[in-house]
Amino acid sequence: ATLITAADGSTGAQEFTSLPIVAPTKPVEVSLVALGPGRTSACDTTFEVTTIASGGAGRALSYEWAVDTGNATALGRFLRSGPNRNRPSLAIPVEYLEAGAAHNFSIRAT
Repeated sequence: ATLITAADGSTGAQEFTSLPIVAPTKPVEVSLVALGPGRTSACDTTFEVTTIASGGAGRALSYEWAVDTGNATALGRFLRSGPNRNRPSLAIPVEYLEAGAAHNFSIRAT
């Protein structure tokens, strides 16, 4: 017998040959924090950004990066390229970053 707690709080021992497990109707929202340096110097070879996620509830998360300069730029293409797709952390070669320009990165996890 398996002890089951129902949504109304009642409990009881019941025999089951199978017990379906379904995704929640309202999953926990994922919260992300991106960490990285505020700027790079002439000596740097990469600009590294990593994320810390919470609220994944044990789910495998998918990541999608974007940059405000647009997806058509070399940097945008780099973010969408095969090895960089769906990664919680990135090491961006500095040649993709325009000297003196500000780049605003965003990441979405689902």
